[in-house]
Amino acid sequence: LEGVNYAASRSDPDNPVIDPTNTSEANPNDASQFEFDEFTDEDNITQDENWIGAANLAVPYQTGAGFGVLKLGGKVRFKTKSRNNRIGVFDGFDGDYIMSEVSTTGPIRDPFYFGRYDLGPTPDPGPTRGFTSDNGDSFELDDEATLEDSSGEDYDADENVFAGYIMTTDDVGRLRVIPGLRVEYTDLAYQGTVLDFNTDGDLDRVTEVSASDEYTDFLPGINLRYELTDRTNLRAAATRSLSRPDHFDIVPYAIVNREDDELELGNPELLPTRSW
Repeated sequence: LEGVNYAASRSDPDNPVIDPTNTSEANPNDASQFEFDEFTDEDNITQDENWIGAANLAVPYQTGAGFGVLKLGGKVRFKTKSRNNRIGVFDGFDGDYIMSEVSTTGPIRDPFYFGRYDLGPTPDPGPTRGFTSDNGDSFELDDEATLEDSSGEDYDADENVFAGYIMTTDDVGRLRVIPGLRVEYTDLAYQGTVLDFNTDGDLDRVTEVSASDEYTDFLPGINLRYELTDRTNLRAAATRSLSRPDHFDIVPYAIVNREDDELELGNPELLPTRSW
């Protein structure tokens, strides 16, 4: 709905809201003011495959100060993930059709988040499907919008991780010490699509692009436990950890819209988060 002006209200700091200020001209809560524009037929397919292998070895030992266990091992993970969006965008309907003809009055319109926010009018799925089904001959496929929605966010990703660790558990009197080190090597390869629209809004170029990266992380850690009494322990720990970005965030895709000066893209140089 175009022409709506909004203002933020912070009268309740815990539940800020944004309210329309010119409802006499354009009211987003009035379903009769929403006219049909287009509909999409979507079949979004995401596939994820993991192959994992691991081996571990534990060797007990004894020293003059106490007992311990030496552990070492390795793990490999081969991961492939792909997204294939099959989306058809249909427009061209020249009749008059407004949301109030299919607007629901059921529970979906009830305020949500403990009654603090009103979702506003929404189309009822049943009558909406009936409308698109009954008027199938009145729509035409928008080729460029279909290509943008279907191909712009498709990707193929390969993520291979090779990890090894060594750690020991030492019991010295009431103190248990568990130092260790984990090493991870990550090898990444991604393929995405660049869609370039010219200043007239027409699709000018479609390019398949790829990117790759690799990095090695050393992740030390230590755990301490001291037995104060038979029922009370003191614990302390410090561990280096790693969190990788979501797959789609680092896909080298881009949607360049020169007509509207808009750009949407992934960042293949996005680094993993490392913390203690």
